[in-house]
Amino acid sequence: MPTDITISTDKPEYRTSGLITIVSAAAYDAAKPTLTAPSTTAQSFLIPSNLGDKPSLLRIVPFCGSSAAATSANFTAAGVRVVGWSIVTQTTGVAVYVPAVLADLTVTLGSSVPSLTINNATHYFFNTVVAGSGVPTVNTYSPGTASAANDNSAAAVIDTIGYQFLTLQFKGTNASSPTMGAFYAFL
Repeated sequence: MPTDITISTDKPEYRTSGLITIVSAAAYDAAKPTLTAPSTTAQSFLIPSNLGDKPSLLRIVPFCGSSAAATSANFTAAGVRVVGWSIVTQTTGVAVYVPAVLADLTVTLGSSVPSLTINNATHYFFNTVVAGSGVPTVNTYSPGTASAANDNSAAAVIDTIGYQFLTLQFKGTNASSPTMGAFYAFL
């Protein structure tokens, strides 16, 4: 007798990069081949996971913070870049870490900025996310665009298949101790 087949997908909860202090108006960290393993730096966050046994999609919800309330007027030129890292082992046994930009996202705050206090710090959520051209598959989820005052948070889903490490890089311009981060989950 035939049996029903059920296909189910995990519904993982988000993890967070926390708020990472960034240098206002600084560019992304260089993503170039290196002998040094990827790590969390002043402008980036290493997602603590080996993707060898993980699904291939990464969902992120970017946010920002500052010592003064973040607005579309005072937190500008913001972006999030997702970089995948593969390892090439030399004949000497030394690893070379080779990056690939998987997503280059421009994020903006709306005229009404949603905020939430998490771990005693105010997080301001971007309501628009746009993927740059020339990058692999990225699906963006921005709230309806009928009103600039829409205060729902935006998200992106990025294909990360085959990469051993992932880093999230952040940039933005703000005069009040800018910070950025993202919620992330593997699907």
